[in-house]
Amino acid sequence: AVGMQRQYNGAAYANLVLTTGITSRELAADTPFATLLDLDAGGVGLDTNNANVTGYFREMYQTLSTASRIIDGAQQTETVEPELESGLVALGSFYRAAAIGALAIGFSEVATEPSPDEPASYVNRIEAFRVATAVLADAEARREATPPNAAFEAILPAGFDLLNSIRAYRARFALFAGDFDEALTAANRVDRSATSVFV
Repeated sequence: AVGMQRQYNGAAYANLVLTTGITSRELAADTPFATLLDLDAGGVGLDTNNANVTGYFREMYQTLSTASRIIDGAQQTETVEPELESGLVALGSFYRAAAIGALAIGFSEVATEPSPDEPASYVNRIEAFRVATAVLADAEARREATPPNAAFEAILPAGFDLLNSIRAYRARFALFAGDFDEALTAANRVDRSATSVFV
């Protein structure tokens, strides 16, 4: 869980911000790096092997895969106390949903349940946002039903508020999916005085 947080918070999130930021013109590619200049130019000339695009894809699926293993492992290990399991499942679910949502932001189709043993099955980005929203709703319900213990809280970096992050991302992804009532409900549950930071 600690490694997943480090991988997403460092590499994956940076790829999300940079790649989508340049593509949407929120950031400018003022650099001699061809991969960023190609992203800035965009269109049909963008090479499918662009390092930023493939890195974004790879990092998000690595996060998704690790998060799924954490969720499954916490639920299948009989010696994990319920309060630790609740926290690990909520954390894994948050990062799983964050990766699915990030993929839906960057790509028109997303494999929300990738498997190393079977061909990927893709859904459109709206359905991917709905999947991410449902994962977050489940994470919130689990966390509220069984509050995590101190052993779980110790693996979270200082400044990261898991519950409010779940609620904020749930609102964001529901909004992207066009589920406005769900987005408003989730947004109203966010503590406006809270701060959450990817460390």
